Amino acid sequence: MLLRAKERVAGLRVLAAAIALPFRDESDHLATASFVLSDIREYPRALAEALRVLKPSGRVAVSSWAPPSDPYGAAWGEWLAEAVSKPEAERAMAEVALWEDHFSQEGALEAALNHAGFSLADSEVVDVESSFTVDQFIEDRELCSGGRLACHLLGAEGWARARAAARDRFHARFGSSFRYHRRAFVVIARRPLSVACSV
Repeated sequence: MLLRAKERVAGLRVLAAAIALPFRDESDHLATASFVLSDIREYPRALAEALRVLKPSGRVAVSSWAPPSDPYGAAWGEWLAEAVSKPEAERAMAEVALWEDHFSQEGALEAALNHAGFSLADSEVVDVESSFTVDQFIEDRELCSGGRLACHLLGAEGWARARAAARDRFHARFGSSFRYHRRAFVVIARRPLSVACSV
């Protein structure tokens, strides 16, 4: 995802891993983790780092996806299981998005922030709707753990053929574009005025 972002955003710099931020204690007003905690193996350390670098009363905003319930995600999962096998797809998800099932449950973000030492300020469930062409949807799925695994296992030529087959299947089943709907959890918390930070 970072490589794709660098292609699209001129001058983008990656500073550090979330578990070792290169900022002084109490130096920032805001920290965000938008749909990424599920991908961080040591997410408690990442939250501890956010707590450390935030000024007193600084805020952190985090989000995660609710479980998918749309036919497009289900169709992608079926296709991926055929392309690389269901056990391989499940293994990739377990390795790359270790906490996805955990953070897709309502209340999990709040519990993680509480445990990290934050004070909850606001929590919402929001409905996210997007319009995708089939090509855009497949490009998006290509960045997920299953898509990256398929690219790796099938090689460049094999992936190009598999991607074309997926495109044809999605066009036949859903048309050239569709509206994608998914629920998301968004939580905002504050750093208390006084905390004992340990990473």
